[in-house]
Amino acid sequence: MPKYVKFSEPYDRSKFLEFLSREFLTDSFVSNIEEIALKNNGRIKNAFELGEDPALGITVFEFEHDSEKDPRVSLSREAFRIMADYGIRDALAIFKSSNSENYRFSYMSIELTKENGKIKNKYSNPRRYSFYLGPDAKIHTPEKFLSKRVIDLEDLRKRFSVEVVNKEFYEKIALLFTKLVGGKRKIGNKDRLFEPILTLPSTDPHNDHKILQEFAVRLIGRIIFVWFLKKKKSQSGIPLVPEEMLSSVAIEKAIEKNEHYYHDTIEPLFFEVLNTELDKRKPKFRTKIFDMIPFLNGGLFSPHTFDYYVPPDDPRHAQYYNTLKVPNEWLKEFFELLETFNFTIDENTPVDVELSVDPEMLGRIFENLLAEINPETGESARKATGSYYTPRQIVEYMVDESLKHYLVSSTGITEKQAEKLLSYADEELNLNEDEKEKILDALSELKIIDPACGSGAFPMGLLQKIAYTLDKLDPNATEWKERQLRAVNPVFRNFIEEKFRNESASYIRKLGIIEHSIYGVDIQEIAVELSKLRVFLSLIVDANVNDNIHENRGVKPLPNLEFKFVCANTLGKLHESKDNKQQRLGDTSSDKDILKLKAIMERFFNSYGDEKERLKDEFRKLQKKIAQAIDKEIFEKGNTKMIKSLGHELSQWDPFADKPSDWFDPEWMFGIKNGFDIVIANPPYIRQEALDSDLKEYLRKNYKTMTGTSDIYVAFYERGIELTREGGILVYISSNKFLRAKYGKALTKFLQKNYTISKIIDFGDLPVFDATTYPCILTVKKVKPGEENHLRYLKVEDLNYKSLREEIERKSINVVIRKDSDRWVLEDKASLKLLEKIQAAGIPLGEYVNGKIFRGIVTGYNKAFIIDEAKRQELIQKDPKSAEIIKPYLTGKEIKRYSIEWKGKYIILAKDGIDIPHDYPAIYEHLSQYKEALEKRWDKGKYWYNLRPCAYYSEFEKPKIVWGNLAKTASFAYDNFGKYVNAPACIMPTSEIWLLTLLNSKVIDFFLRKLAIERRGGFVEQKPIYVSKIPVPVISDSKKKELRKIAEERLSDKKKILTDVEKYTIYKLFGLSTKEINAIENMCEGEI
Repeated sequence: MPKYVKFSEPYDRSKFLEFLSREFLTDSFVSNIEEIALKNNGRIKNAFELGEDPALGITVFEFEHDSEKDPRVSLSREAFRIMADYGIRDALAIFKSSNSENYRFSYMSIELTKENGKIKNKYSNPRRYSFYLGPDAKIHTPEKFLSKRVIDLEDLRKRFSVEVVNKEFYEKIALLFTKLVGGKRKIGNKDRLFEPILTLPSTDPHNDHKILQEFAVRLIGRIIFVWFLKKKKSQSGIPLVPEEMLSSVAIEKAIEKNEHYYHDTIEPLFFEVLNTELDKRKPKFRTKIFDMIPFLNGGLFSPHTFDYYVPPDDPRHAQYYNTLKVPNEWLKEFFELLETFNFTIDENTPVDVELSVDPEMLGRIFENLLAEINPETGESARKATGSYYTPRQIVEYMVDESLKHYLVSSTGITEKQAEKLLSYADEELNLNEDEKEKILDALSELKIIDPACGSGAFPMGLLQKIAYTLDKLDPNATEWKERQLRAVNPVFRNFIEEKFRNESASYIRKLGIIEHSIYGVDIQEIAVELSKLRVFLSLIVDANVNDNIHENRGVKPLPNLEFKFVCANTLGKLHESKDNKQQRLGDTSSDKDILKLKAIMERFFNSYGDEKERLKDEFRKLQKKIAQAIDKEIFEKGNTKMIKSLGHELSQWDPFADKPSDWFDPEWMFGIKNGFDIVIANPPYIRQEALDSDLKEYLRKNYKTMTGTSDIYVAFYERGIELTREGGILVYISSNKFLRAKYGKALTKFLQKNYTISKIIDFGDLPVFDATTYPCILTVKKVKPGEENHLRYLKVEDLNYKSLREEIERKSINVVIRKDSDRWVLEDKASLKLLEKIQAAGIPLGEYVNGKIFRGIVTGYNKAFIIDEAKRQELIQKDPKSAEIIKPYLTGKEIKRYSIEWKGKYIILAKDGIDIPHDYPAIYEHLSQYKEALEKRWDKGKYWYNLRPCAYYSEFEKPKIVWGNLAKTASFAYDNFGKYVNAPACIMPTSEIWLLTLLNSKVIDFFLRKLAIERRGGFVEQKPIYVSKIPVPVISDSKKKELRKIAEERLSDKKKILTDVEKYTIYKLFGLSTKEINAIENMCEGEI
């Protein structure tokens, strides 16, 4: 804890300078107070330079502004401008307002723009990270990170890292979640098992734990939402929810009165107050304190089936008062945690981040909560459904990439103009009025879908970026408002105008974007609920609160999102027979009714109360009528194959019920017939082994890109393309394995023949997500390709970039994929030409050795069949005959370049057909202790003690070249001692030792790096599919003898280094030029 300043007190310049000088910055800090002359009349009214720290290369500023409610982004922009004018890249700044004792302490950085080698007073890549300090601040986090002297600039940046705050907050939430629902939780280095303390009324025992978990996630989400409402205040400082109602002190009072805080306070607050219009609330909820809490609408606080809420006259007489128990002690601990952290209703942007709990942080919290361990299955819901939370910078890039394409293609502006418009940097837009009009029109007509929306990272990212862009073009939202009014039925224009009245420009922008542009689908109901929650929170933080307006304090009821975010299986399709693929919704005699249905969807968005219930009823009746009419028309056309499914499926979907749909159709569910302008997602990462057989069969029949071994994200690509309108864009982050894996060939062919691939950003094994998923970002335009597809490709080497977009601009290469290409070679033209030259220099290795490349042995249970020297001696001592089938055993990890580091292991070669009990009793006795496990093997021989049949056991006894499955450089060795190699390592029986020199050369290392899949840590796959393609030049016997000598010398002396003559001998075999040799030498590190 600092000695010279208290972060809970009002800002005092002299004390803060003492703190900086004596406790926080380095000894080189010098205080020197100078006022800065401001050039513009903006939000910042006074500015001072307080000093500088040459060791860190930073300057310290103080900025004064009028109101604590001044937009943070505007203040940041003006502060960045001052930094740029003074040529300062890194700074610390105090932002203090005239009307508040609270203040912000910020770390700020920019990159100064250079032109012709000279720094100009323009900047890019601005970043601001702030601690909220003062009397109203929670000081746990700042005291933790601002209490020791800074070592260097990197240390300073880490002190202001939002990731650290996110991690700490989430870990504490996660622990409380586990305490509530039970399960394992790692605390320190130990796993601790918690019994559940949350009890629910009796339900289906097979689903109890899932219901328990989802109840807990919903409860935590709603409480945190209301916690933000406590921070949302009117101009007179009165919050939407009073502090005294929701606090640890309130729980203590409930404990003293022997009350159940959940039943007596939380349930009524959620379901009787926030979910009910003021004039319809029960008399006991019409007191002054409750009248200050607005009705929210939107369904967030509508009782879910598994909330077990039946409205009682008295909470203590509630139906589930004694069977639904959320312990007071747990709620108190949870509230105390929330009271430890600052909450801010200002939404963080990539440019301006407050080190507090902000609405965006909810996405990370909830996505991780969805990934909590389910003790019944041993895996999490989101892991089982294959989801990972997408980091913010990735979201920002993908959002910008998709919007840039849309704006360029729909308005005719240039890519540079679109980038400037979307950028947070200080750049002139250079747009004329006609271009601005076109952009506003385009944004008002934009349709976006995330087909695997999770907790809403992409929909929220797009909402914020579109709103930011509109703010640049139309600061008062005048033009935007007019476009929204033009888009609605004239009958409802007055209603919408009333909804816009007295609202902020930001609220009007967001409401229009949500209503007309953003859609999401997810198979998990709780994920859809959380997406809606984040949208609601984004709206409510910008709503105007007016204590002088009696009705709801001026807060407009939140919209209904049932036709914006749906719980459905994205990959499931409405039933269509092969005989009638053209039969679609809207092509029947029910056209007029479908238009009526669409009108109900539009009206439902803004409805509440009785009107909302009436529209629900209208929707269900009309839905049933249309389904019946479709079945009738299909029957009359003689297409009986469709009758049993289509009408039934249509009528089964209930957007207002708490259950997912087996199918997804954008026209039926959203009223969108011609596709979406932008399809953006982080599709599930479920490996094919985890898919059940019925799902595999369904996907194989319905998706041409799916093969027997395809992971599920492959189908999401095809489905995403289906959902994209002609000329639209798809931007996905998915596993990169389809780029090289055999199962991805159908997908790559599908994409390259039919669509234009724009960019591929490959992260390899970098930890973009917490789990290793080998992610890549693929951008595809739904436009017919030419014979050659020119795209930008980047293999990202590390995650230390400041801006992914700038990293791509600087380092990406141009790659060409021909329409008829057999595979995607993601290299620039020079590398591709070199690769082709090497490949053409010889015949494939597999052909050279007549296909004799063999995979190692699979035992199915190594614990039984793999033994050490001591066990070998023991078995031979019991029965000398045992030695006949105990063979030296080699693993891939023991194989190095030119050498084998054998660990002295052996394999019991109990081949299929050997009578182990009769012929080798000692070995039978040894194997018998593992009988149960050996019987369960799928890959056993005729009897449980036999290995599975293998036609090439004898090949292991021969002299052979051996190699492991993964290696950082081409690594092949030679064995002539009859070792048996384990799978996935491989062997190639041969006495041609000269091949070893070729295989371990830099030329082949280069070849394999370009051809094979790269795994985590820089390891390259050396599978037979790749090794068999290695070119073997046709060379003379004398040249083979020369290469054999090199190999034998390396086998006898591992430290021997090749001479330049020897190295160039290998290069000459491929006819490489000096330039080509240098390219390989630079790419393949180390001596080979």
